[in-house]
Amino acid sequence: MQKQPKILIADDTHPIRHMIKIMLMNAGFTDLDEAENGLKVLEKLKKDCFSLVICDWDMPRMDGLEVLRNMRADESLAKIPFVLLTGAAEADKVAIAIKAGVDDYITKPIKPDNLAKRVKGLLNNRT
Repeated sequence: MQKQPKILIADDTHPIRHMIKIMLMNAGFTDLDEAENGLKVLEKLKKDCFSLVICDWDMPRMDGLEVLRNMRADESLAKIPFVLLTGAAEADKVAIAIKAGVDDYITKPIKPDNLAKRVKGLLNNRT
């Protein structure tokens, strides 16, 4: 039996984290964890092994782009797929995220089918 991928969901808004968790559970993912800010994301990544990170861009203490840059600069975290959530698909923000090494980005509001398809695609590309 194949091991379930472990996914870390980061957003400073609890209802958003909960909604993403439900969407992923409905898509068959069961090993899910969450963080309310970027510093917590990095703490959790240092303590546990994750298959993928879904992270909001706008968060207090450390935003999603800073989390991504920290991960890409750390050899032990650099290869973990990273999905950035953003409120708008502004071309300049997307270009910055691509330059920083984002694997994918999803604009809010999040569509369950789109989220599931993209997460599965990233996880399949890494196996």
